[in-house]
Amino acid sequence: MVDVATLLNDGGWTVAESRRLRDRARTLRDEACAIVLTYRAHRFRVIRGGNDGEDGQRHRTILRAVAWYPAVKTFVGSSRGGLCAVCRGLIRLNDVEYDIEAGPWKVRIDVSCYRLFVEEMSDALRA
Repeated sequence: MVDVATLLNDGGWTVAESRRLRDRARTLRDEACAIVLTYRAHRFRVIRGGNDGEDGQRHRTILRAVAWYPAVKTFVGSSRGGLCAVCRGLIRLNDVEYDIEAGPWKVRIDVSCYRLFVEEMSDALRA
């Protein structure tokens, strides 16, 4: 049978070895991070090639999410210049633009995307 002094000695050795190994692991991790930061490129890689269907279908999906919201507010006015939130097309200065607010969504769209929005809105009202 093992006496208490031996168990305490073994336990103390185990704790000391565990601390030593954790310190060594921390040192290795810090060195690995330093190497990565030194030798890797410091830019995010561009991710390309995603395909979520045709552009028209993607535009309709975005507008459908907005149109089906229960409380939709639409504002129309002259543009200060910018991009359409759906098709990313240029909205020129003083062209007609539409601001649509539907809960968490606030989108600024051009005339062609607004026509699609009206179609989606009429589908939502029919349902």
